[in-house]
Amino acid sequence: MKAHINAIDPGRFVTFADSQIAERAVRVPALVEADFVMANAYFGTWSGGADKVAPWLDAFDKAYPDRMLVISEFGWPGPFSKDSASADVARTDNLKDQLAAFATRPWVGGAIFWSYADYRSNKNLFAGLADGYVDHGLVDPDRQRRPSYFAWEAANRAVSATVDLTMAGETPTGFTATVAGSAKDALPSYPLIGARLHWRAMGGDRVLLGEGEEALPVIAPGGTAKVSASWPGRLSPVTVTVDILTAEGTRAGGVVRDYEPFKAGSAAYPPDPAQLPKATS
Repeated sequence: MKAHINAIDPGRFVTFADSQIAERAVRVPALVEADFVMANAYFGTWSGGADKVAPWLDAFDKAYPDRMLVISEFGWPGPFSKDSASADVARTDNLKDQLAAFATRPWVGGAIFWSYADYRSNKNLFAGLADGYVDHGLVDPDRQRRPSYFAWEAANRAVSATVDLTMAGETPTGFTATVAGSAKDALPSYPLIGARLHWRAMGGDRVLLGEGEEALPVIAPGGTAKVSASWPGRLSPVTVTVDILTAEGTRAGGVVRDYEPFKAGSAAYPPDPAQLPKATS
């Protein structure tokens, strides 16, 4: 089959997903023929205890020292918990822990979470159900996002940003944004190429104080880049919004920084209780 595929499309990588290799990481002829190995790995549920993932990765490395591994499925099926709410708590914890374990091996090229949405089936349902939606997704059957959705989104961010305001006394006049790539040992981890930083500063009365966009240099994993900008000072609440855009214009990350000026007439709270005024009758 591989020879036939390569004859049709020379140079194309050939692989397939194996749902049994997580049970026993041994060298089998079909996977030896694959250009890289794909494995379903449900540690914490179907594949065994969550703590078994590290020994399994060690065994895989011994069996396939010359192959990259891509996790073709991992996740948390709802019926392993008592109800949908507790299942998503377990799903969130599991995806964080399993991704962290996969990231410790440089030969793990990626991991695919299963699944995005609950799906219709007559298997893997909560007790008492003969047909329905399998509680397995980051979103429910109506595409409403569960907490695990946001955990997965955060885990896949290739970039983060922080903002430090430039002040003239009590008045913000600009900012410096620090854009950081994902950690070198994170999963996923790749250079950010062709990205742009777009910023906007709004006053508390919805007056546009400033706006701009700047191309970012290539940001390697573990690397940073800084962008500074300014606007005419104006004593007002300020909201600075920074968006990091990919070369295609998709938002890859960002940050919002709010500033509230000191209000005249408000007194600082004395740090020493002995300094508090005495109540009089």
